Amino acid sequence: MAQLGGLALSAGVALDGLQVLGVLRRFDKAGKWFGVPGAWSKPHTTWTGIETLKPESLGPSALAVDAEGFIVLAGTAIMLGEPRMYVARFTGDGALVWELLHNPGTEARGVGVMPDGTIYVTGAILTGKMPESWDMATWVYGPDKTAHGVDVFREEMFDQLNILSERGRGVAVLKDGRVAVVGTRQIWDDNDPEPRSRGVVLLYEAHAIRVGEWSSAGSLAKHDALLAVAATDDGLATCGYVQEEADQKTQFALRWFDGALQEQTPRVVTSVGAASCNAVGYTREGRTIAGGSIAETGFGANAWIFAVEDAASPLDVYLKLDGPTHGDDHVTALACDYTCVWTGSLQVGNQFQWITGMFRG
Repeated sequence: MAQLGGLALSAGVALDGLQVLGVLRRFDKAGKWFGVPGAWSKPHTTWTGIETLKPESLGPSALAVDAEGFIVLAGTAIMLGEPRMYVARFTGDGALVWELLHNPGTEARGVGVMPDGTIYVTGAILTGKMPESWDMATWVYGPDKTAHGVDVFREEMFDQLNILSERGRGVAVLKDGRVAVVGTRQIWDDNDPEPRSRGVVLLYEAHAIRVGEWSSAGSLAKHDALLAVAATDDGLATCGYVQEEADQKTQFALRWFDGALQEQTPRVVTSVGAASCNAVGYTREGRTIAGGSIAETGFGANAWIFAVEDAASPLDVYLKLDGPTHGDDHVTALACDYTCVWTGSLQVGNQFQWITGMFRG
């Protein structure tokens, strides 16, 4: 999810038989994406010049817009059963400038663009299949597609066999020009035979030079994760979930950090059912906007968006949406400035429908 000139940009998927089409869509100010000037919707089969990708599936996961109005899309293609990181750069009208397809065994989940056009992509590299394991990876590219390197993050001291997993989830370019990357990592605990999940933040400057690191100590629950990040006036806001036991419900969690990765007071939003935060934004007025899902009844999860100022302020609910057939509904991404745009899915019967919206933050 991103904004360009006050218009919403969204990326998602559409099914064409057994093929998953990656779709990039721009909406006009009335929320229309088809049949009106300036609005369009393009599946990856119409833009890609990689012939071997056209018959395969592509799942976009993140969007960003640079200072010159170019759109950057990151996602994962599935080719011959293998995941491959995919990155593409478009003009503001959706014309492809360049694209790249990485090696098999890679995935992309987050993207951000620095003021000079440098692109940060985070995701993971597959390191094992039985059992499946991943190393968190952050790639850096210039606006002209020049590769500037990759930083791989993994537990080395206590994981000599490399069976624990680390995966990047989100990227935010901070006000001071540095880049924050969030994700999840696994750790061993003497009191638990199974690995525990922990949130992680990595801080970068220039071209993939890691200058800071924060890992959750598990103070909120046995398991936690960071799934999204946004720049704030003095640092970054993150969101994800906490979970006491691996088989118990997850709960909405927000964490804030200053520019030195010093954590401020976190916030867990408790609910009767499971809840998880998938998206976070920050408005000009200094409000953190969180989006995800919450299960309050036995009829599936509801899409949920609320605003909050800090760990103690009241929640200001913007959206709590239960779809027409009471299925599982989710907010998956949002982007905020003067307004906030969001995207997600509604379950209607056995099918999922793409939904996008805009509101004043």
